[in-house]
This record gives sequence, structure tokens and C-alpha cells, in this order.
Amino acid sequence: MVRCDAMALADYPLADVIWTIVVFFGWVIWISVLLMVLYDNFRRPDHSGVAKAAWTVFVIFVPVVGVLVYIATRPHMMAVVQGTDPELTAKQ
Repeated sequence: MVRCDAMALADYPLADVIWTIVVFFGWVIWISVLLMVLYDNFRRPDHSGVAKAAWTVFVIFVPVVGVLVYIATRPHMMAVVQGTDPELTAKQ
């Protein structure tokens, strides 16, 4: 017996659809945070080339821990580079 495409879609439960959406948007969020950290790393004027390379290697090879450590240790400069620092916007 040959199954049509409509029957194949019926075999994919709603919970699986929701889980697929959650995983997809999780990856989108993860990639955007990773790119934001790498962008911030290379725009920092207070880092040397060796420090930038070390952070990049750390963030790429130990992704979750590397990004969390970078954000935890340098949160203020990330806001300054992006222009969302409340102290700078209050002074302007």
C-alpha cells in the first residue's frame, strides 16, 4: 500500500512540531549570541591580538562555557561597544 504525503504529515505529532520550533529558534539565538560575542571581541580596543585570538579559540572550542565566561567577565564593554550603555546615553 502506497502512502500519500498527507498521511506522512499526520504521523508527526504536535509536540514534535513544537519541539522542532523550539530547537530551531534555540539555534538561531545561540548563533546570534556567538556572533555578538565574536563581534565584540574583535572591536575591543583594550585587547591585544593575542587576547583576541585566545578568546576566539576559547569561544569556538568550548562554546557554551566560553560565551558565558566572556559575557560574565566583560559585560560592561559589550554594552559600550554596542552603544546601549545607560551611562553613556545619559551623558549624551
